[in-house]
Amino acid sequence: SLVSMNGGDKHNAIPREARAMLRVSSPEAKEAVQEAVNKCLRAAQAEYGMLETNLRIITVKNNDEESCQQQPVELLPLEKDAAVRLIAMLLALPHGPLKFSHVMPD
Repeated sequence: SLVSMNGGDKHNAIPREARAMLRVSSPEAKEAVQEAVNKCLRAAQAEYGMLETNLRIITVKNNDEESCQQQPVELLPLEKDAAVRLIAMLLALPHGPLKFSHVMPD
């Protein structure tokens, strides 16, 4: 279940780092999450690997990384429909340039 996510603090820039905190309820779910992370990493490396040589997508246990410990343990995960709506909204938000200058040549 999605508990929290954050990344990027600049208005008009691609985030350098992002984090998501998931609550995983079983060993099977943990394995499925790890497989999904590995699949995303392979896809990102295929697309950006030559440019982003330090690209990493990792999983850590909540108590394994200091930055994860900053999140209170009592946070409740989003309900499934809320998480789906949130991710759909993020995907629908504009990204990239909204308009190019008319002054600049193509």
